[in-house]
Amino acid sequence: MRSPFFCGECGTPLYIGKVHVWKDNGVIAHAVKPYDHVIFLESENIDRIFQIIDEMLGFSVQNIVKECTRRGNRMFMETNIPKPVRRAFSRLPRFSSQIIGLTGRMLGYGCTDYVGYRLKGDDADCLVQVVHHPYSLTSIMADALGVTESFTGNDGEAESLPLGEDSYLIVIRLGCHPSGLEERLHLYQPVLKDTGFRFKRCSRCGLPQELSNNYSWDLKKGFILNRRTSRRMVLTGFNNYEAVFQELEKEIGEEIPQMIIDAQRRFVRESQWEENWLESEEVLRRNLMLRGLGFPSFLQWNNGTASLSILNCLIPKQVVGILQGFHELKTGKEKSDCSWDLSEEGDLNITLS
Repeated sequence: MRSPFFCGECGTPLYIGKVHVWKDNGVIAHAVKPYDHVIFLESENIDRIFQIIDEMLGFSVQNIVKECTRRGNRMFMETNIPKPVRRAFSRLPRFSSQIIGLTGRMLGYGCTDYVGYRLKGDDADCLVQVVHHPYSLTSIMADALGVTESFTGNDGEAESLPLGEDSYLIVIRLGCHPSGLEERLHLYQPVLKDTGFRFKRCSRCGLPQELSNNYSWDLKKGFILNRRTSRRMVLTGFNNYEAVFQELEKEIGEEIPQMIIDAQRRFVRESQWEENWLESEEVLRRNLMLRGLGFPSFLQWNNGTASLSILNCLIPKQVVGILQGFHELKTGKEKSDCSWDLSEEGDLNITLS
């Protein structure tokens, strides 16, 4: 018997289709808040990109990553869940942890177990969980912190203790939040265009058929897996991801955009892929649109030079780096030349040679 959590036709979790919309313009939106977007990425991409940037800068950016994710999750919960409901959840910690944990498993976050909770209004207040196989330890700590803060109305901080076999004890301590970044992070909103493209969709849940054809869900482990390669995927907030890079650019300066491109390019080159995204316009379209990275309106090859345009690209610097990496894998070049710009209408134009 098929689980009641899954669509009876395509096999995708019903929650995914109820809460998220894979739009025909190349973005993934929240159903209840269509201007909040998510992206669907290989989970190792999250930590590896920031590790590469750490290497380039010579110091860690993990505090900025944690703060952006914490703040984004708290804002989303406070915007979409009424305050009385959030306060009720704070008084039902085991139940609320189970609900949030199940949601996280459907998003590819890993598996979370409730350990204990204390809320008596003093400095010892805390939430304790064990997380198994997190998609990103830094991000999942911040996810838990932001959600807990939204439930209790109190600021806090998170710490972790490794338990072995990719499991960690997560402790959320309430009443302290020293980051100093709260008022400085501003979220980016792109201008979106209609593309004329239409997904073939599941008649029952409305998700693209290509999604279930290419990916499967393991709710026991909290994994989303590529059917052909078994690579792990995650659905994560675009706003959190983009805010990290905006904050880095304010902190470090104008060299950050090129660092982001180079870091993403390196990630592509050092990873194994089942197909090169630049193989054809159809391959590029499928890979970009299923990930919520935009719609390719043009791709042309001429003597090893690729020229392309992408509409509705939420994270242009990262996409430039991804495609530069695939260009180098396809042409065999150690480092290709790359030029790109965002038009006044928001179109991403790239030339790789």
